[in-house]
Amino acid sequence: MIVPSMLCLLALATGAARGAKPVASRTGLEGTTWHTVRIDSDALFFFVKDVGLRFENNGHFAAAVRFIDGQQKSRSGTYRLVGPGALLVTIDGIDKPKQVKFRRQGADLLVQDRSFDVSVRLAPGKMEEEHWF
Repeated sequence: MIVPSMLCLLALATGAARGAKPVASRTGLEGTTWHTVRIDSDALFFFVKDVGLRFENNGHFAAAVRFIDGQQKSRSGTYRLVGPGALLVTIDGIDKPKQVKFRRQGADLLVQDRSFDVSVRLAPGKMEEEHWF
């Protein structure tokens, strides 16, 4: 349960398909860093404590997940805009790209993965453990 949950959360944060050029293409996310405010999901609530994301200008991202039991996992990948409010996310080491929805609400970033029924609210800024990135 932890591995699919982590992959889902990491996918919630970004995009670009394997083999495709990692182009961010005006997402407004380029060069920003985010941390979790709230995770809405019955399954992930019991496993994931925090998520941190850094979107780079070249269509790449880094994601860090801290679990309730203290474990930490980091992943990187690519993201690209595939439609209004939609990103295609590829996580290094995971073959299947994932499409997620995103939108801004005030200063926050809301990311939703409907296939796993997960929504994450992220606030601008770094997580406490800046060394993750």
